[in-house]
Amino acid sequence: MISKDTIALVRDRTDILSVVSESVPSLKKRGRRFVGLCPFHKEKTPSFHVNPDTGLYHCFGCKESGDVFTFLERIEGYAFIEAVRALAERAGIAVEETAGVGAAPHEADRHKKEREALYGALQMAATFYETQLREHPHRSYAIAELERRGLLPDAEVVQAFRIGYAPPGWDGLASFFKRQGVSPAIPDEEEARSAHTRDANEPPPKYINSPESPVYTKGATVFGLWQARHVIRQKESTVLVEGNFDVVTLHAHGVQNAVAPLGTAFTIDQAKLLRRYAVDVTLLFDGDTAGRKAARAAEEPCENAGLEAKVAVLPDRSDPDEFVRTKGSAALAHTLGSARGLLEYLIDVELDDTFNAADLREQRARVDRIGTVLARQTDPVVRGMAKAYADKVASRLDLVRSAPNAFDALVRKITSAMGTTRVLRGPSPHEARVAPRAPGVEERKAIVGAILEFPALVEDSEVARVSSLLEGESARIVAAVANNLRMSPRGEKVLNAADFLAQMSPRVQAFARERLASPAHETIEEARTTVVVNAKKLRETNIARETRETAREQERDTSDWEAQVDRANEASARVRERHGLFRG
Repeated sequence: MISKDTIALVRDRTDILSVVSESVPSLKKRGRRFVGLCPFHKEKTPSFHVNPDTGLYHCFGCKESGDVFTFLERIEGYAFIEAVRALAERAGIAVEETAGVGAAPHEADRHKKEREALYGALQMAATFYETQLREHPHRSYAIAELERRGLLPDAEVVQAFRIGYAPPGWDGLASFFKRQGVSPAIPDEEEARSAHTRDANEPPPKYINSPESPVYTKGATVFGLWQARHVIRQKESTVLVEGNFDVVTLHAHGVQNAVAPLGTAFTIDQAKLLRRYAVDVTLLFDGDTAGRKAARAAEEPCENAGLEAKVAVLPDRSDPDEFVRTKGSAALAHTLGSARGLLEYLIDVELDDTFNAADLREQRARVDRIGTVLARQTDPVVRGMAKAYADKVASRLDLVRSAPNAFDALVRKITSAMGTTRVLRGPSPHEARVAPRAPGVEERKAIVGAILEFPALVEDSEVARVSSLLEGESARIVAAVANNLRMSPRGEKVLNAADFLAQMSPRVQAFARERLASPAHETIEEARTTVVVNAKKLRETNIARETRETAREQERDTSDWEAQVDRANEASARVRERHGLFRG
C-alpha cells in the first residue's frame, strides 16, 4: 500500500495539463480551463475540459471525469497503485509504502524489492532472447519461422512485441543470468520453449505459458493490450483472438486493436480489463469446434463485464494468423465487418449444417439449448424480444408444422425462466408531465457552483451571511467545502477535491466534477457577484413562500382575532422587507 501522504504529494506536484496533453494534443486554453477532443469517445466538436487549478477533467459528451490518477487508469489501463507509481517517478518522488492489514512493517519493503527484482529479471530475459534472434549461429531456424508467418526480424511489429529466439538447450538463459550475477528460479528442461525438437516424431507444444508470479497472473492478463491500447481507444472496439501469434500477425496486417487471452479461456478479469478501454469486442476465434466452444464460453465474461460482443466467423480449420496471410487484409476486414451479435451467433451454431432435423432427440436437445441461451439474457430489450427469437427458431426448424409440442415447450421454457416479459409502453399523460422545480433550486445550485469554483468564498464575510438561506444538500455541500480547504503551494486556499468528492453522493459528485473541471466564472469577483445576486433572489423567494403560508393560516383560522392581527403584521413586515424597507 502507498501512504496517503505520498498520494497527496504526487497529486500536488503533478501538472494534470502536462499529463493529459500527451494524449489530447488538441487542448486549447479557454478562460480558466483547457478544451479539446475527448480521448475516450469519438467526437468532432471538443467537449473535453481540463482545469489545472482543480486538477480535474470532465467530458460533457461521454461524462468521463476524474483527476490525474483516474486519467492514467482510463488511458493506460493502469490500476490506481500503478498510476500513482508512474506519476511519482515522473515527479521524482520516492514512493513511501505502508504494510497491509495484519502485515509486518517490513513486508511492504520486501514485496516491493521482490517485484522490482522480478521486473528486472524479465527485462534481462527479453533482452537476452532479442539478442539471440540477431546474433545466434542457429538463428536461421527462428528467422525461417518468422518468414513463414510473413514477418522479418527487423519488422516494427517484431520489435514492438519484443520477439526473440530461444536457442537449443534449456540452460542458455540460466547461464546468461549467472554471468550477470543473477540467480532467479529457472524452468527445467521439460518446461523450456524452443523452436527445435528433440524428437522429430514428437513436436513441442504450440505455446507454453510462463508460471504465475507476483507480477504475472495469466487469467488476469491480456496479451498485446499494451501495444493495442491506444488503437482500441481510437476505434472504440477490440478484436479478441485465441493465439499470441494471431495477435502479432494481425498487428502486422493493420489490425492493431487485436489482443488474446494468453492461451486460457477468456476470463471475467480479462473482460473487465478490456472494458476499461472499449465496450465493443469482436470475437475472432478459430473456425473449428474449439473456436465455437470458446465463443460460447465468452458469453458469461462479456455479460458480467458489460462488453457488447460480436462474433466474426472464419472458415473451418482456419485461424486468424493463417487466414490473413493467405486471404489478405481486405478479406479479414470483410470478415470482421460481417460479425454477428453473440446471441444470434449462439443460436445459429445450434442450427448449423451438422444439425439433423429428422432426429427428434437431437431436435429436442437443440431446442432446449437455445431456450437456455435466451433465458440467460438479462438485458430488458432482449428479454422483450424473446418471443421473436423463439419464432425465428421455430421457423428455422419448421417446428410449428412438424413439432408443435417442441415449439410450445421452447416458449414455456423461455417464459418460465425469464418471468413474464414486461410490455414496454410510453408514460401515461400524468407521468409525462414535467414536475415543476421547487422554488429556490436554481438559485441554490448557482450559489453552490460559484463556491465550488472559488472555495475561498466560504470565508468571505458577505458570502457567509448567505449560508442561512441554504438548506438540505446545498448546505451540506458548502459545509463540506469549508471542511476540506487547504493551503496550496502558492499560498492560496484551495479545495482538497479528492477528499471532498469522497464525502459526496454520486449525484453531487457528477455536478461538482463538471463545475471543478469547467468553471463558469473567470474571477472570484464574478463568482461573488453570482452568490450575492442569487442570495437576493433566494431571500425574496423565501419571503414570498412564508407570506403565502401566513395567508393560508389566516384562511383556516377566522375565529381568533388577535392571531389574525399578528399574522397580518408579520405578512406586512415580510412585504416591507421584500421591497427593501425596514420595520419602523
